Amino acid sequence: MKEDIFFQTLNRGKYKKAKRILGDLKEDLPRKRYLYLDGVLLETKGDLKEALKRFDMALVLHLSDESLWLAKAKVLMEMGRLDMAKRAADRACRLSRDDGAPHLLYSEILYRMNDYRKAMKQIDLAIEHGTRTSEVLTLKGVLISILDQDYIEALGYFDSAIEADEDHGRAWTNRGMALRQIGDEDGAVYSFQKALLLDRKDKNARKMLVKMGYEKFILSIEEKGNENGEIEELPNWDENE
Repeated sequence: MKEDIFFQTLNRGKYKKAKRILGDLKEDLPRKRYLYLDGVLLETKGDLKEALKRFDMALVLHLSDESLWLAKAKVLMEMGRLDMAKRAADRACRLSRDDGAPHLLYSEILYRMNDYRKAMKQIDLAIEHGTRTSEVLTLKGVLISILDQDYIEALGYFDSAIEADEDHGRAWTNRGMALRQIGDEDGAVYSFQKALLLDRKDKNARKMLVKMGYEKFILSIEEKGNENGEIEELPNWDENE
């Protein structure tokens, strides 16, 4: 129960409070578990090097813990150390029996290494293990777009990802890419707009809106500070106005 409160507090971005809660838990937790939670806290704060140290310290105590290898692989990926991340993710997958999460992370790492066919094998394994989260479905659609250029099939995965989580910005951005490929310009624009409303740092959505002549939309959400993630109607601005 107290661990649940720790994660809830951490997810709200209240790092100092989460640190205090973890401190209160320290005496009741096995050393390995405490190091893992402290690593998660540090990773969430953006201190990746220290997070990696905690996961390595925990692994010294328990080398066969799938969750620790998975946590280590994720941090290494975020640090851009993809070869090491790949090895850690492979170890997590070998230790896992019925969990799709290690295969999803392994697929993401391989995708970032441009090894798309192996990435597809891993994402299919994640799905076989029953993991059909928005992240899995989106990456599956991305890989179909790259390998098969079947944008209709990819679109089905992006739509399913949005059905699973309407606020998954990556799914909206890639949905826009697929719609643009099949000639649905209005649908593409709407999808890029939705992605940018969800995440104003989405460089791909921003780039595509500029390319399609919708700079005014970008300016409007920056000026109005729209926080609700909704689009009342599709703007029809002329880029030459």
